[in-house]
Amino acid sequence: MNAFSPVTILSKQSDFVIGTPVLLEGIKKDCAAVQKWNEDYFISHYGETVIRADRYSSDQNIPYFLQSYINSNKVAFKEVFNRDLSLSLMENIDFLKANPELLNDIDFFKPLGKKENLDAFCSFWYAPSGKIVDLHTDDADLFLLQVSGEKVVRLIPPSQTDFIYQQDKTVLLKLCFGLGLNQEELEEAANELTNSQFSHVSCFNPDFKKYPLYQHVSGLEANLSPGDVLYIPKGWWHATKAKESSFGLNTVVITPNISWKDIFTHHG
Repeated sequence: MNAFSPVTILSKQSDFVIGTPVLLEGIKKDCAAVQKWNEDYFISHYGETVIRADRYSSDQNIPYFLQSYINSNKVAFKEVFNRDLSLSLMENIDFLKANPELLNDIDFFKPLGKKENLDAFCSFWYAPSGKIVDLHTDDADLFLLQVSGEKVVRLIPPSQTDFIYQQDKTVLLKLCFGLGLNQEELEEAANELTNSQFSHVSCFNPDFKKYPLYQHVSGLEANLSPGDVLYIPKGWWHATKAKESSFGLNTVVITPNISWKDIFTHHG
């Protein structure tokens, strides 16, 4: 059986080691987004805004980014909260670009970029209760800000990749060409495949008979509440499960030499 230990909660600067996940508990609990972003807020202010929403199922064994092409729909924002439709907003950058005033509510600390360029690498997420995004990696450090609701994140170090059962990128690329994607979508998909890895294993319900080596995995687990920020280092496998309806933001750190003192200053 797998063992997932709690992620370290940052209490002092020495707790932070680049390349090791850490939870900045409650660091953004007072920002405007955490105070006001909920379903009623978005229905009231953006309910008629047309947005691309995704029907994602972890049972399909197809990475979430490909399912966004297969199962996406353009709907009024208010329809995202229709439980019968089972819709999510996954890695949505366009919504923030079209509504830059939302960035005023984020108030990110300096390592996460300035407001004027934040939308270039900040993505917006909404997940209904129970929604899972299964194991994958990213090619840059990222911060996950939990804005509302509760979410659990499991993390597995790169050193255990041999136990993860990676999906074959060649097969996934062929699948992309079979989906009838336009040129822009093909380029997006190819870029995602270049920069990320994906697993066959369902992290929250693993089939040990089918994937026996996964039994040797030991990792970390973080339970996120509104205002929490989780640091996920480049190359770490991670999967998320919404314990309840939740909003979140992912911000990719692309600057190689970052001064972390601002994090600790703001953490106080």
